[in-house]
Amino acid sequence: MHRIFVIIIVFSFIVFSNCQNADNEAVSNGIESGNCGSSDYFIYATLWYQSSAEMRASYYQAFNLAKIALKNNLSEYEGKKPPAIVLDLDETILDNSYYQADLIFNEDTYSLETWKQWTDLECAQALPGAVDFLKYAVSTGVEIFYVSNRRLSEIESTFSNIRKLGFPEIPIENYIFRADESSKIIRRDIVRENYEIILLLGDNLNDFAGIFEDRTVNNGFDAVDNNKELFGTKYIVFPNPMYGEWEGAIYENKELTPQQNRLKTLKGINYICK
Repeated sequence: MHRIFVIIIVFSFIVFSNCQNADNEAVSNGIESGNCGSSDYFIYATLWYQSSAEMRASYYQAFNLAKIALKNNLSEYEGKKPPAIVLDLDETILDNSYYQADLIFNEDTYSLETWKQWTDLECAQALPGAVDFLKYAVSTGVEIFYVSNRRLSEIESTFSNIRKLGFPEIPIENYIFRADESSKIIRRDIVRENYEIILLLGDNLNDFAGIFEDRTVNNGFDAVDNNKELFGTKYIVFPNPMYGEWEGAIYENKELTPQQNRLKTLKGINYICK
């Protein structure tokens, strides 16, 4: 009996360790694990993205606002360089939630390999309002750049994918993809060498300016508050609950499990009603 009890304890420890390792690995890749009971967070986020009418409304709203901001910014622009707009791609104009769902189905986590397999399929879908906005932007004569953290090896398949969706054709040299660094500061500076950026669109604050890249201080709230007049006028933000830089600050304590970090970050009634 004692021997059986020891075997059960050892087996339970192995299972717990494997679950913990899977969860930690998922966090390091910026998404949730699809097993070990930790996937509800990721499932609900992906379900919201695919199934909520509020998601569609949010995108239409953002692109409608982007049209107004672009029109206003062009009418007020008096610079010497030609004006340009910079857009992120994924979860800004392209919907990759199908890839996220497959990670859940396959109890897998993000990897460069599976992501490349997905982009090679050229199956990402246009997000609500994206095609209409880009057509409008082209009609104004503004230059358009796609500054994305997709890899250089994905430019051709992305170009083809976007063409299939009915987007206006943007010169392939305006697809500025990631070589090594994830930061977009240098790539935006490349655009600024010959153009004045008058509008930026993205689902991540890092798509806009380097000041937003540090989330260690108050989750980046201070940087947002100090630049609040730019949101809706120069920066257009899209909702993405599935992944993003916002997760980094949540999982900062490496001694805690991902679930412990999430619970530690939550603020309840007692936080405001002291």
